[in-house]
Amino acid sequence: MARAQLIITPWQAACKAGFGWAMGNASANIDTADTIILVRNDNESRPFYIQAVGAGTEDKGEVVVHRVTASFTAAGTAITPVNMRAGFKVQTSELTCFGDESGNTQGDIIAKFGLSSVTTDENRDSRELVFNGGLILDPGQAVGLDIVGEPELVHGYIWGYFDIEDAS
Repeated sequence: MARAQLIITPWQAACKAGFGWAMGNASANIDTADTIILVRNDNESRPFYIQAVGAGTEDKGEVVVHRVTASFTAAGTAITPVNMRAGFKVQTSELTCFGDESGNTQGDIIAKFGLSSVTTDENRDSRELVFNGGLILDPGQAVGLDIVGEPELVHGYIWGYFDIEDAS
């Protein structure tokens, strides 16, 4: 008789070991040139694997997931990454994260997804794009979420992890 098996994904293993991170920015007043949320890998040797990105708004728009070109001086609101390990004590991450950011230059477009217009406060359109670790930030690289237009209410998030096998 076959039995059910539970396979632990790299994302789940990293979160359990304290290497999974979540960054979010909510209710930002995004201008045309602003990035909803930006994350840079500051680790000197380990890649950061993006698990998922998501965004939502009360207005229709197109979300652009992009790499950031060259080095930049962040000009937004600092966001503290949250460790995803249950009961984990606060620790410093090896990520730099900013919301409502305007100091970067949009590089390669990785993906785009649309948000439809919703007119009530109870209902806002949100979408998530799952990469399952397939979007990789090498040391010093950054990724951002932009939205075409200027919605007043918007949220965005990036979840990712450092591989526990790279932790030595």
